[in-house]
Amino acid sequence: MTVTEKYRYWEMISDYDMGTAEDMIKAKRWMYVVSICFTAVGRLLKGLIVYNTHKEAPKSDNLVFLLNRLADNQNFSSTENGKRFNAEKNDYLDLLIDITYYRINDYPFSYQKILDRFIEEDTAREVFEKTLRVIAWLKTFGPEAGAEGVQ
Repeated sequence: MTVTEKYRYWEMISDYDMGTAEDMIKAKRWMYVVSICFTAVGRLLKGLIVYNTHKEAPKSDNLVFLLNRLADNQNFSSTENGKRFNAEKNDYLDLLIDITYYRINDYPFSYQKILDRFIEEDTAREVFEKTLRVIAWLKTFGPEAGAEGVQ
């Protein structure tokens, strides 16, 4: 399996996740919207790691760690795409941190704060919109359209 095919796998399940997030918006299941958005970004980052570094993605769901794993790879960072990625990544870092914050918020660190676990509609929609922006940006670092099997 080529790195392009592996990337396409990760991209496909990330896209599937975003479709599911849309379904959760329609169902008004706000906490799930945030959780699925988080997963979608992580999967696309893993695909980009495989595609751009020719190494398997780490088994982590820490979005900032995955972003930095890609950014810090010498083979990738020395390319034009890698230079652009590193120049632009700080513009998207706050969005990743927001997505991560709301995902982490669904864990009940304190059962006395049970209401903190629930995400309101405005927050879920905001996270969904931020996720769409992050995913659109990340996809600019994947293979060109029609480049299947090039690698």
